[in-house]
Amino acid sequence: MLTSVVLGKRSFADSLETVFANLPSLRSIKLGEFSLCGRHYDSRCSLTMRDLPKLSRLISKGSSLRDARTVILKNIPSLETVCLPSAFNLVSDKSIHNVSSSLTRLL
Repeated sequence: MLTSVVLGKRSFADSLETVFANLPSLRSIKLGEFSLCGRHYDSRCSLTMRDLPKLSRLISKGSSLRDARTVILKNIPSLETVCLPSAFNLVSDKSIHNVSSSLTRLL
């Protein structure tokens, strides 16, 4: 049962597609600086986070999840602590449903 994800600095920094999905026991995601930041010059860059009912903490040291153009957030109702400096800078298309306001206010 996965309860936490911790990624160090620059982990998957050039990811084109990032997906956290169907993880019913996940409670915490902690990202090092520039982790999962995406590809700045690639319009296909995307983030999907869905069906994470127990996720309560989403924290980054900075510039994580920065360059996603398409963001899909669904069924993340329990988020209480969100710290994502410089995230979501280039979002052009988003779909949000049943997500804590602590995250939706950043988009």
